[in-house]
Amino acid sequence: TKGVPITMTSATATGLFVVSGDNNTFHNIHWSHLGTSAALISVSITGDGNTFNDSQFNNMNNAASADEATMKGVNLNGCNNTSFFRCTIGGVETERTDGAADLTIGPDTITDLYMEDCVFIAKLDAAADADHAFIEQVADADMGGVGYLVRPTFINAGGIAANPDAMTIGAATAGFWLIRDPLLVYVTDIADNEEMVWVTNRHDTSPGKFEGIAINPDVT
Repeated sequence: TKGVPITMTSATATGLFVVSGDNNTFHNIHWSHLGTSAALISVSITGDGNTFNDSQFNNMNNAASADEATMKGVNLNGCNNTSFFRCTIGGVETERTDGAADLTIGPDTITDLYMEDCVFIAKLDAAADADHAFIEQVADADMGGVGYLVRPTFINAGGIAANPDAMTIGAATAGFWLIRDPLLVYVTDIADNEEMVWVTNRHDTSPGKFEGIAINPDVT
């Protein structure tokens, strides 16, 4: 079945979708962020214990929103035990001309974020490229527990030289990040500061680089 399209064109500084309740589960939803207010939030999550499956958060998806530095795509604000499975955060339909993050954490502290097999993707131009972060932690205290990312993929679909970091976090983060098997495509590094970041099996995916087990049969 196709996902349910939810579109917002309002210029007011309100959330397209606000999850303030607890222990909800969402499946197969596509949010499309088409607003123009610099303070607009696509999806705001403030409730606890919410789960998102097989959904797309298509942030900053028109020329006006793509040029705003202070917009928020998915905003995790004071929520606990939030989980994402097989979700896509971002999109490539519109080239981003400013560096607003696709997932923002704060200003209220969150704990226990779990993301499995999720894709972060943005098509960035040269101006947005260097200062863009797919995940942005607003302040050190905003991650108060564990952020656990399992097999995340970070894709800069613009593919230009001044590649961004995947995450912007603070040196004195109250909690910590565990990142297992990340894949970076035209992305320089996992985070701008890695003091509280643990990473396993980062993949070198520069053009022409391949990883895995090669099977070379001896054919005569």
